[in-house]
Amino acid sequence: MPSPYTQGTGYYDPYRSYGVWGNGSTSFDQTQLGDFYMNDVNPEGTFTRWLAENGYGGFDNRADFGRAQYGRLANAYGAAKTKNPDLKWTEFLPTVNLENVYQQFSPDQRNENPSNFAGRMRWQQR
Repeated sequence: MPSPYTQGTGYYDPYRSYGVWGNGSTSFDQTQLGDFYMNDVNPEGTFTRWLAENGYGGFDNRADFGRAQYGRLANAYGAAKTKNPDLKWTEFLPTVNLENVYQQFSPDQRNENPSNFAGRMRWQQR
């Protein structure tokens, strides 16, 4: 499901084909080789793709937050594999609600500075 946030503003655009693989009838990520590649060979690339598809692509604070979660999610994935050794990275990522985590952070933790856009608070006598 596409995110309501701007997508494709970074180096990776989830809606671009980047050429055709094989005979063009099957997407590479839907093949057995693609599954192996996305889960075992290139988990960082799979994570970047997942971020972009979920509205965390680009160069803004939101995207920086998403990219900073890789280590935490990799550790959580390792913990989840202790309960299910057959769990794949591509099966684990959709279970993560990154938006919920992002919204729980304060504006300061999200590297936002709303005071740049609002004037100083002034007290007025009644």
